[in-house]
Amino acid sequence: MKDVTRPSTTEGSCIDNIFTNDISTINNRKIIQTNFSDHNAIEAEIVLNTKIHRLNYKIEIRKINKETLSALKMLLANENWYLVYLSQDPDEANVNFIEKFTHYYNIACPKYIKKSRRPKTYFEPTDEIKQLKALMTVLKFNKNNSSEGELLGRKIKNCSAKLRKAHEVMVKQHLSDRIKNSKNVPKETWKIINQNKNNIEKKENSLVLNVQGKPCSNTKLIANAFNEHYIKVPEKIKENIGSVPIDCNSLNPIESSLVLLPCDN
Repeated sequence: MKDVTRPSTTEGSCIDNIFTNDISTINNRKIIQTNFSDHNAIEAEIVLNTKIHRLNYKIEIRKINKETLSALKMLLANENWYLVYLSQDPDEANVNFIEKFTHYYNIACPKYIKKSRRPKTYFEPTDEIKQLKALMTVLKFNKNNSSEGELLGRKIKNCSAKLRKAHEVMVKQHLSDRIKNSKNVPKETWKIINQNKNNIEKKENSLVLNVQGKPCSNTKLIANAFNEHYIKVPEKIKENIGSVPIDCNSLNPIESSLVLLPCDN
């Protein structure tokens, strides 16, 4: 602003300003005389970029699948564990075990950063849920490498029930906080109701078929199974024709459905 914003009887000064890092966004600006202050008001018309960009959230996850778990088992089996069972102090042996296990766990199941467009309803799991998930991981690992599979199976089932209940409590608390902190309580309440309704409808409408003798709801795997089946149909027909003797004289001819009409030319 180059005009006077604080007039006086002798001279004026320009001590009121508008700061911007992009002058092209300001279409119009002017000084308004208010007559009720020793400073005049500044009016500016600013064009804002109203395009909303969805934020990409970076989350840290572990690569856990059959291959990584097999690699972890191999690394643990090849370790001699001398520092663990030769230690006279149980606390020191426990620390050594955790350090060794964590070392091989990070090698076989490394962490990596994944970009995810999480919904606004995402919230951080509670400490109880984190502990239960860690316990589930340990129980499942021990079940595959122990003779007490039945006992560990019951513990896993019990832990899974606790985890499910803790997750329900966390979700209810989160939704309650959303409603409590919202500016429009009825609108936010109906928004939550519609979201849950859509999730229930999606679950009810999900397709489940047997693929290779096992129930499958993955649409991609189901489509591939249908595709593979129909691709093999000609080969199966060919094999069946080759294995069964066919008397060509006993075949009934089929009249052609093609009709040729005479033309003038």
